[in-house]
Amino acid sequence: MAAHYYSLIQYRGNRMKSREEMMKSTMNDVSVDEGFFDDLICYFDNPLKVEAKAFEKYNIQTLVSYLKVCHSDYLNKQIPAIWRNVQEVIRLAPNHEKFARYSAIIFRSFTRELESHFKFEETHLFPYALGLVEQNTKLCNAYSSKKFIEEHPAHSIDAKKVLAFLALFEQELPANLPFSVLVKQITELKDDMDLHEMLEDYVLIPKIQELEHSTN
Repeated sequence: MAAHYYSLIQYRGNRMKSREEMMKSTMNDVSVDEGFFDDLICYFDNPLKVEAKAFEKYNIQTLVSYLKVCHSDYLNKQIPAIWRNVQEVIRLAPNHEKFARYSAIIFRSFTRELESHFKFEETHLFPYALGLVEQNTKLCNAYSSKKFIEEHPAHSIDAKKVLAFLALFEQELPANLPFSVLVKQITELKDDMDLHEMLEDYVLIPKIQELEHSTN
């Protein structure tokens, strides 16, 4: 248990370091707020204790940059790794047609929804948030937080539902190592996306609304 906990901390630490480097390379002259990644790691250490207000001190540029980096990380690293494990589970359990059939449907739908969800945010919310900061009149007049909330697509398949799907097979595939790794991967993704959702809904959106109020 202790070894697993250490590997989890190391994994998250490496992932945060990678994201920090990506952010620094994309934020140009805007620096990443000091302490931001320390607070992210504190959240993962104790997600029930660290609340949204711990991130309220960070600027919109840092929040938007982090959320965009997460999108890239999810779609280009985590989801492909998950797909590889799904295929490996199928390969090692060739007689389990039910898992092979339904896992393809579930994971394809999950991936498509994430892609659509992220594209919507990166097309509408993020440019608008940065436009408010930069006082870009054209961007500010073209959108609003109210419109985003009304149009933001809801998930029909999220990480929690994927975990519920996998739980149906835990007793049938207990000795299948890639399956246990797959469960851990989805659990990690769910925890990561819980933070992502908190930062967006309870930190970024309120900051946008404050700016809207101050400029009206």
